[in-house]
Amino acid sequence: PPGGAPPADGLKSATQGPVNRLRFETMTVTAANGRAILNNVSGSALAGETLGVMGPSGSGKTSLLDVLAGLVPSGAETQGQVLLDDTPLVIGAHYPPSLIAYCQQSDLLPSTMSVLECVTFAAMLTLPETMGTGEKMRRAADAIEELGLGHVADSVVGDATAMGQGSRVSGGERRRISLAMSIVARPAILLCDEVTSGLDSTTALLMVRTLRALSRRGRIVILTIHQPSSRAFMALDRLLLLRSGEVVIATPVHNLAAVCASSGHPCEAGVNMADHLLDVIQDKAQADKLSEHCVWEDAESAGEGGGRMTSPSKKAKSKSIVPDLTRPPKLTPALVKTYAKRARLELSVLYWRSAIAVVRHPSLFRLHVAVGLGAAFAVGLMFHGLQSDVSGLQNRIGAVFFVLALFGFSGLSAMEVFMGEMALSLREMRAGYYGLGTILFTKLSVDALLLRIVPAFAFAAIFYPL
Repeated sequence: PPGGAPPADGLKSATQGPVNRLRFETMTVTAANGRAILNNVSGSALAGETLGVMGPSGSGKTSLLDVLAGLVPSGAETQGQVLLDDTPLVIGAHYPPSLIAYCQQSDLLPSTMSVLECVTFAAMLTLPETMGTGEKMRRAADAIEELGLGHVADSVVGDATAMGQGSRVSGGERRRISLAMSIVARPAILLCDEVTSGLDSTTALLMVRTLRALSRRGRIVILTIHQPSSRAFMALDRLLLLRSGEVVIATPVHNLAAVCASSGHPCEAGVNMADHLLDVIQDKAQADKLSEHCVWEDAESAGEGGGRMTSPSKKAKSKSIVPDLTRPPKLTPALVKTYAKRARLELSVLYWRSAIAVVRHPSLFRLHVAVGLGAAFAVGLMFHGLQSDVSGLQNRIGAVFFVLALFGFSGLSAMEVFMGEMALSLREMRAGYYGLGTILFTKLSVDALLLRIVPAFAFAAIFYPL
């Protein structure tokens, strides 16, 4: 079915109201080789707060966010549960963009679209189909203004090779574009993986403050952060510190100084608290001691206190709000009609993006037409003036074989079309923008028309008369 097919009724009703808390309990992820990526990780995040997940490289920060977003690592075994207001979610299920949005570390954006077009593209495919096009475009404009991208709204995103330096947006702006595409559906939960990596300290601080402002509007915001500046670190509300896939501490940021002092590792004046914590937990004994002096219950019940989650709560008895997607839904006429309507929407938006790409980056199309015309003159002149006899028939067969070989090998350029955008397409399919069938149909039809049929007609118009 299309990627953005409507969820089950239970999920609709569960996501209509505000979400107050996301809790994960005893999360354990074991790789295919038996290595523990996460080991009994528990924690929670509240609406209106920003939870920062920090730890050394390889501590499991990204893996935790992947599991929360429904992206279970390939071949890995996952245990534990994720609860949304005490209602369990199915781990590994596809969550609609209105519930959970995941802004991943790498900025994969279509290079030929402008900033406004990128966010509009996301709005068209993630907002409800009952919403009008004008309202969706207004939502896209609001997301751009919310993240301070109004001054580059009409700038083409570009990349390091396809666009000139004057048309490309900066690294910090690319991060904010990805974030705008994630929040345009106004998700209840926003997950961000190292959105400050590679940014200067001032830009990173602005990014954290932006996420904090988003959380203040009733969202749950969880972000992984790597080597933050002191100002960016103190802009967080709560901290979940990981080491080797295990929780060291989880506490409000303003309690960290007291926790470090009570464990015998006070943070000296003028030293970044984030750097101090990473230095302390390099030694396992020091990390254990730091953990022992951090006693807390839960993000909701701890209030202004800090601490460590002592034990997971009892499993919720309520039914999961996300259906088990391992079982295909029963096809009914109404469901088929819904899928067909969704497929038409996805195809129309994908064709719109393809048209923009062809208009702004027509070099591949022009190259195929030029090759077709040049080959038509060369081959036509080579076989010009053939007689209507046996020798002429054999030469015509040779000409047909040459033409078929020429266009057969030119079809290999289709691999570049798919391979060049594979990572972007996989990212967008995971985000629920569209399904595999619609993107394949769009790519194949556009490639067949512009790079196969049009050059073939241009070739035949010159070759056949000769």
